[in-house]
Amino acid sequence: MKKITNIIAPLLKQYRYRNKPDPFSLFNDLKTYNTSSDIDKGNVLILPLRVNPTSNTFEGVMGNALKLRGYKVHALMCGQSITACDNINQRQNFSLACSLCHYEQKRFANSFDINASSYEDEVAQSRQNQLQKIARETPLTDIFSYVHEKVSIGKYVEGGVARFLLSSNINLNENETLIRDYFFTSLITVEATRNILKKTQPEFVLASHGIYSTWGAAMETCKVDGFHIIIWGRGYVGQGNIVASHNASYLFDTIHETSEFWENNVVSTQTKTALDNYFYNKQNPKAGTDHVNYYADIKEENTEIFSTLKLDKNRHRIGIYPNIPWDGKMFSATDEFPDMNVFVQAVLEWANKNQDVDLIIRAHPAEAFRKGNESIERFIDVVYMECESLPSNIIYIEPTASVNSYQLSKICDAALMYASTMALEFSYTGHPVIQVGLNNVSNKGIVFDAPTKALMFTYLDKAVQNKLTMPPEMQTRVVQYADYWINKRHIPEKLMKLSHLTFQEYTFKSNAELLAGHFDTLDWFIDRCIDSQPFIWESDA
Repeated sequence: MKKITNIIAPLLKQYRYRNKPDPFSLFNDLKTYNTSSDIDKGNVLILPLRVNPTSNTFEGVMGNALKLRGYKVHALMCGQSITACDNINQRQNFSLACSLCHYEQKRFANSFDINASSYEDEVAQSRQNQLQKIARETPLTDIFSYVHEKVSIGKYVEGGVARFLLSSNINLNENETLIRDYFFTSLITVEATRNILKKTQPEFVLASHGIYSTWGAAMETCKVDGFHIIIWGRGYVGQGNIVASHNASYLFDTIHETSEFWENNVVSTQTKTALDNYFYNKQNPKAGTDHVNYYADIKEENTEIFSTLKLDKNRHRIGIYPNIPWDGKMFSATDEFPDMNVFVQAVLEWANKNQDVDLIIRAHPAEAFRKGNESIERFIDVVYMECESLPSNIIYIEPTASVNSYQLSKICDAALMYASTMALEFSYTGHPVIQVGLNNVSNKGIVFDAPTKALMFTYLDKAVQNKLTMPPEMQTRVVQYADYWINKRHIPEKLMKLSHLTFQEYTFKSNAELLAGHFDTLDWFIDRCIDSQPFIWESDA
């Protein structure tokens, strides 16, 4: 099948770029400067592992810039050695996606002048056969906790499977073949990464995400084998500004990082005004403040929220703003709240004990509007796993409903979340946020962290007694953190223009401009990769 679809890969490429610019082709036209250098600063390894222009163009530009500065740049890519991939989900055709990705891997290496290796180059067929045997014969119940030659990969296998299924509830027996395929993906990723690390001995490694069956396994291998790895990704802020961390996925590093980076900062009046405007504009469904706006496709209606939801104005209300279930389990799980099911159980228990309080669930609009990743498993599906029918005091708002989360928050005593990006937005406006899971606002003293059911219940009780309020010091901290998160933790993207993460154009006319001294963000980012300093942007850097 691969041979057939590989033949049509050039046509698939033409279809991909039929209505948008081709960043690989455009970079070829900008290569007016020879990247060969007499300077030898050592090797750098980039781990695209699979190639998609949305996420890998930055790595390609970085690779070319590093070559200009005297590094030998290598890349590792799967080369069609796997049958389960983090690049697709069950809504997509694997054969077509795999052939297009394979074709793009070659174009990526050629366009950015990067020395590419594939899994097949790094792992002999005899060893691949041994890994396949491990994948087939390991007890199914052991896979999600599996450690392969000191590298913990089980949770990344589970993440890959959940992403493919778009579901947090994975039936082991029904999905055994899929689980074992993703298990093999992680096994061969560890081996290929380990071998190319030995071969190249890189000064540092660059990869995205640091999660799922490929990137997660590769990151853990680098850490176990003692190689410095930088994990980067595009945050929600702006049109794709960059977040990065050393030796950890930025998704988890931002949860646990120390508050010393921001809690003593003085926020100027000018910055405070800009933050006020940012959060105000975020509430506009048609705003283009950030590249993610799930409310843009929802039809606006001039409806009065109390009559629309048939609410009694005299009752207390708690707003609930759930994650996509599989997202929440992957990124935000805690010991007492390992998944959405446990969270729902706690919500139902409290609701049944407090029949005089309305709990209003505003389903995540991404359940309907995240194009290509529309959720298979909805939050309401998780609710109905735990109860046959909703208690009378729980109101459910569909993801496509015209009543949005901002409107709901204005009539509620508090917001209850597993872990949502809206936590910072609500907290900034002074609306109390009770959060049971983990994300970047956790452990910062800016939301009411509730890692246990008992504490969750305590905060909910206080909220409906009008006793859960943000003291002045908490409100000061949330402004300080908002400045840090938006303006310093997100690095401005200056190398290219994006529209909703889709490449539009490069901001330079020749790759010679990737030499030191042309782009302050590029110079700064590379310096941080080399000296291992935190990726905390300062505008005067």
